[in-house]
Amino acid sequence: MERYRELGTTILYFNTYFMNELVMDETELEISRLKEFTLMLEMFIGNLDIKANLSDVGLVFFLIVDVDKYYLLCFDLKRGRYLIIDHVKHIGTVESRYGKIPRTLQRFFCNYLMTQNHRMHVELYSKEAKIMRVVWEVRDIGPDCGLYLMRHMECYKGDLEGKWETGFKGIKDSDVAVLSRLRYKYMYRLMTSDHNLQKDMLLEEADKFSKLDILQKSMLFDEAMELAKNKRKKYKKSKEREKVAETGIVV
Repeated sequence: MERYRELGTTILYFNTYFMNELVMDETELEISRLKEFTLMLEMFIGNLDIKANLSDVGLVFFLIVDVDKYYLLCFDLKRGRYLIIDHVKHIGTVESRYGKIPRTLQRFFCNYLMTQNHRMHVELYSKEAKIMRVVWEVRDIGPDCGLYLMRHMECYKGDLEGKWETGFKGIKDSDVAVLSRLRYKYMYRLMTSDHNLQKDMLLEEADKFSKLDILQKSMLFDEAMELAKNKRKKYKKSKEREKVAETGIVV
């Protein structure tokens, strides 16, 4: 979980641990699932310099990675909004697309707010999750889901629908270029983060690469591009096989 302040608003990011097997297992007792979720929440919040009742927090994000779905659940504690931020075009209801995760997390998180006498706990508990419309939505799930997720985390500050900027325009060539830049940006941050146990080794390899001549660098870039291309092909084929298995229709 991370915390930072911008324009006087504190934003909390909770990681994917909150949707663990016990919390999501509907065969388990409700009280056990709720207790697990609440204990994790209290532990994370207790390690931060914020009030336990979240009275000084504006936005709360939960990162959801559910098989091949990558999206954000956002609680706006100032305006009483509950949002789903996703880059993939949605069809049908929230439950038909995302299952029980949005409602389960909403119930458990609002229960915590209730125990802290937060003024928004009643309003947020009864609020239906709204899928935020974005002009850069894509039709199919692809290998860039993580990039979209990180960009949404980085850019959304509580803006109204259609009023926030990510750099994506909903134009294929333009968005591909943005994704390419973000891939380098986020990879650099991950590789050089003090939390990365492989940081020193990676920096050493980067130093070695910087000393190669232009031909050697070009060859390595070509190899990397070919590997990425093959990875995309394998991903596409795996999705086609899944579709055939589900529908019996050969793509």
